[in-house]
Amino acid sequence: MPALTPAIRTLPETFTDLTDYLREDPDPTQALARAVLENPDTLCAPEGDLLITKLRTAAWELADQHTLHDVLNDLRALYGSSPTSEQKSRLCR
Repeated sequence: MPALTPAIRTLPETFTDLTDYLREDPDPTQALARAVLENPDTLCAPEGDLLITKLRTAAWELADQHTLHDVLNDLRALYGSSPTSEQKSRLCR
């Protein structure tokens, strides 16, 4: 494992700050402009591009899991938590 740099050491705090900021539901355009203005060198690092791509992928996967969870809850509410024998037989036809 590579040695921890100061930037990596502060990463958990940065993610916490970002989470708090995003909970305030900021305007996306203003949030991006703010990030670019406050961290101009970060956008130039190739490692940063890779991490941002991974972060976007993870965000989409999390959104998909959230949607799946909601749909499963809706199905449970519609059909009950466990299917009856009759429901099972209708599903198997």
